[in-house]
Amino acid sequence: CSRPGKCFECKNCAPKDVKDHYMICWPEKLVVKGLEFFKTRFSMHSNVYTHKTVKAVEYMICDALVLADPWIPVPNAKGGPPLRISQAMSCTDNYVNLKDSVLDLIESSSDPKLQRSRDIIRKIRSRQFYKCVFSLAVGNKDHEQELWKRSEAEIRKMIVMTSKKVYEAQYGQFGTPEKKETDSLGLKEGDIIVEKRTIHHGQKSENPVNNMRFVSKTDLMSLSKPLESLPVARKKDETEYEAHVPKKFEEKCIRVYCKEKGKESIVLSAAREVITFGSKEKGQVHSPHPKSRGGGKRKERVSLSQNSQKSLAFETDDTADSSVNSTDGNENQEFMLSQESNDSFSVSESPSAASTRVRDEESTPEAQIRPTKRLNL
Repeated sequence: CSRPGKCFECKNCAPKDVKDHYMICWPEKLVVKGLEFFKTRFSMHSNVYTHKTVKAVEYMICDALVLADPWIPVPNAKGGPPLRISQAMSCTDNYVNLKDSVLDLIESSSDPKLQRSRDIIRKIRSRQFYKCVFSLAVGNKDHEQELWKRSEAEIRKMIVMTSKKVYEAQYGQFGTPEKKETDSLGLKEGDIIVEKRTIHHGQKSENPVNNMRFVSKTDLMSLSKPLESLPVARKKDETEYEAHVPKKFEEKCIRVYCKEKGKESIVLSAAREVITFGSKEKGQVHSPHPKSRGGGKRKERVSLSQNSQKSLAFETDDTADSSVNSTDGNENQEFMLSQESNDSFSVSESPSAASTRVRDEESTPEAQIRPTKRLNL
C-alpha cells in the first residue's frame, strides 16, 4: 500500500498487519506520463489559478463583497428570511441565489452606502487592479525560512512599521512637498496585502509518482486472470526516470500587493527592506533608489586593468550619456560612456577625440582601449 496512514483498508491496522489489497495501477511505460500529469497541475496553478493578476482581481472582489455585505440581502428561494452575503452559505435556500449577478447589482445601485464597493468594481472593469509590487521565492536561506514562519498579518505590520524609515532614507532631505503628498507617510495595514503562496505537484515536497503503483509489461497479460491470481503492482524507483524529475516539488512565495495608487514605491521599498534585508542587517535602512543633489548625477571612478591600469573618471546621469576622461601618464583621451543595462556599460571613443587618438601597439598593446569595449561594473 502506498499510503497506509490514509488508506481505508490499512489506516486501522498495525504496521505489521498492513498487507496487499486491490488498488488502481498503471502500465510501467506510463511512469513519465504520470509525472507529466502532476507537472501540468503545478503549471496551471502557477500560471493561471494563482497568477498575480488573477489573485489581484480575487482580492478586489472580496473587498467589494465585504464592503457591501451589510447592505445586500440574499433572498431565500423558498420564501424564508433573507441573509447577508457572508451568511448565505449557512442556508442552501439562500446560497442558491448568491450568484455572480451580485456584482452587477452593486454596480448598478445608487445607494451611497455602496459607493466604495462600486468604486472597486468599476476599477475591475477598467483593469485598474491592485498592484503586485514585490515577490520573493522562498528558498533554504535562514532568514527566508524565518520570515516564512511568520503570519501574513505579522509581515504586513512589519512593512507598515518600516515604511516610515524607508521613506525618510529616500526622500527625507531632498523630498519635495509634491512627492510627500503622493507617497504619504499615512500607510496603513489596509493599504497592502501580503500573500504566502504555496503550490506543489500534489504531495507537497514529495514526489507524487511514489504513491502510484505500476505493472510490468510481462504482467499485463495476467490482468485477465481471477482476482486471486492478479499480479502485484510495485513502486517505480526514481532512478529509472530521474531525467524527468524536477529539483523540487514544492514552491513557496511571498507576494506584496498595494491597493492605493501612488503608494507603490514606498510599499516596494519597505517590502524589500523587511523581506530581503530585514533579517540580515537589522536597524539599517537600504534605499534602492538613492537621491542626490545635482539633478541625479553622481561621480564614480572605475579602474580598468589589463596588465596596466587605466582610471576612468566619469559622471553618470539617468537620462543622458556621459563623457569619460581616460588618464594614463601624460596621455589624455576622451571617450563616451553609455549605460546599456543595470550592471554593464559600453565604452566607445568620442568622435571629437578620434583624430587625436594615439596608438602604440608595440609598447602597450594590452592597455589600449578599443573604439568599443564593455566595462562591467
